Amino acid sequence: MINMVKMDLYKLYKSKCTWVILGAFVAFISMVFYTTNIAQGEQAESVNELRELITDYSICSEFEFIITGDIIALFGCVFALMYMHIDKKDGYIKNIWGCIAKKSDYLMSKMVIMAIYNLILFVVAFTLSGAVSVIHEHKVEWGFSRNILIFTALQFMLSFALECIAILIQAVIGNMVASVAIVCGYLFLGAHMIYTVIDHLVEMVFKVEEFATEKYTLYGNLALVTTEADVRLYTRALIVGCVFLLATYAASVFRYRRMEL
Repeated sequence: MINMVKMDLYKLYKSKCTWVILGAFVAFISMVFYTTNIAQGEQAESVNELRELITDYSICSEFEFIITGDIIALFGCVFALMYMHIDKKDGYIKNIWGCIAKKSDYLMSKMVIMAIYNLILFVVAFTLSGAVSVIHEHKVEWGFSRNILIFTALQFMLSFALECIAILIQAVIGNMVASVAIVCGYLFLGAHMIYTVIDHLVEMVFKVEEFATEKYTLYGNLALVTTEADVRLYTRALIVGCVFLLATYAASVFRYRRMEL
């Protein structure tokens, strides 16, 4: 497995998709910061009013703004789908599949790469947050919160779990374009619609008031987990993330062991 991870690391460095997705991520985050600043500037008639409108330009505040949502999860999932497609497109997986004694090692190696790339996205997001903070404050303003480390760890796990689900979707469907369409459709539009339908069904069938599906999903917890959240929410997010990770890994191993190439 170690040799497979080394080969995947080399492929990660050499693959065009690695740098294309990373470049698109930087461009998108920069655009979000720029348009947000323009929109807030239009609401203020002077610089003083703008600073009253936005009181916190600290690095941690900007970092939380970026990752509390689906931006990193979106780019991470697209990268996961494109990266997994490389083996199939180049015929690499067909050549080595019969030589792999434990099919789970192949999957585990890919998951290690996904975790590394996810970490890269988090580091880039933090760096961009620092740049924005310095531009506005003209100094390094960290703005550390007591829960920033817990918040970051949970966000990392939740987004990584979504990327693992994206890998499973491609393994089941076998088509990258369709997989990307499903993942992007879910993250952009489908999640809220699906949650609303499920909420209404649960409330009707089980006579439950104000049921919230998002509390028990990865995507929902991405938005719910903030630096101001309480211990109960952190605990629930941790449990949800672990359950989805274990279930996804088990389903992926089952699928890859029976995959015919």
